[in-house]
Amino acid sequence: MSTNTLLEIKDLHKTFGTKKILKGVNLKIVEGKCTAIFGLSGGGKSTIIKHVVGLLKPTSGEILYRNKNISSLNEKDLREVRKNIASYFKVELCLIVWMYLKMLPFLLESIRNFQMMK
Repeated sequence: MSTNTLLEIKDLHKTFGTKKILKGVNLKIVEGKCTAIFGLSGGGKSTIIKHVVGLLKPTSGEILYRNKNISSLNEKDLREVRKNIASYFKVELCLIVWMYLKMLPFLLESIRNFQMMK
């Protein structure tokens, strides 16, 4: 299995007005390894993804795709990165949906058991 870093987020901060959305996010995604981002609603998951595909620019920090800083790419180079990243997200999304469907009965049972313990 390869251990090449595919994507690395370093000390990512994002502020909208006075509201701090991301506060020092660090993440390393290695080629050949499945990585998932989990969190509460409003926790910044979508904001991270928007940074990864170059739809948002960080207030500070870096997003590196194969050691290229996404924030400093011109539009042409960014389109090439987006093509590669989109294919990864599609494959990963299919795997996540499949795993979710396989795990759904177990998750529901766990929730029922937890509610009964209250």
